[in-house]
Amino acid sequence: MGRDESGRLVVLNRATGRWHIINRTGAEVVDRLVDGVDIDRVAALLAQRHTGVSVEQVREDVVRLVDGLVRRGLLELRPERGTSAVLMSLPGYEEAAPTATHRIAAVVALPVALVLLRLPFRAQVRAVAVGKSLLGARDADDLDVRRCLSAVRWAGTHYPGRFACLEQSLTAVLTAALLRRRADWCFGFSSDPTTMHAWVEAGGHPVTGVLDAPLEKTYRKVYAV
Repeated sequence: MGRDESGRLVVLNRATGRWHIINRTGAEVVDRLVDGVDIDRVAALLAQRHTGVSVEQVREDVVRLVDGLVRRGLLELRPERGTSAVLMSLPGYEEAAPTATHRIAAVVALPVALVLLRLPFRAQVRAVAVGKSLLGARDADDLDVRRCLSAVRWAGTHYPGRFACLEQSLTAVLTAALLRRRADWCFGFSSDPTTMHAWVEAGGHPVTGVLDAPLEKTYRKVYAV
């Protein structure tokens, strides 16, 4: 476990051999939990810095993060601190399970995405726009995209190269297109510190998982295709 240059937490799950990256806010939550701070206190501290967001909403986000970390084997609960009682009191968060069709589409989309990413950005954008126009029969909804993202993460499990936000988001958009759905490939940046990010949107809304950065609060969208 360690930090990258952006302050994100990089964790290796020794049981699966997979690396996980947790955004800066999530890393702070983990640090405070490891130090023995309870969830209510963590939520209160974060809410003080994020004006306009209620403590209840922050607490719910913290619980979802902890739940996701526990389910992935990245965080161990200690009942004496009351964490397990908190988690049991709220409905669990489950990623949308991909069907066999989603997985097949993701396997096909992955090498296409990797080839496209070797081309100039203008060519990438043109290819995605044409693909969506020719293949997409209707706009994707949140569930469509979550299933595509789950299938993409599954397909990329054994890929030996970089498979971060850029690769995953493009592959998910291509997967959706193969399934006759139109999803948006989006790009944005954060200025503190300066980082770039790519993600997928459905109906103009980002589709993220429990370990992803809160896009609306963290990144400014500058382009979408």
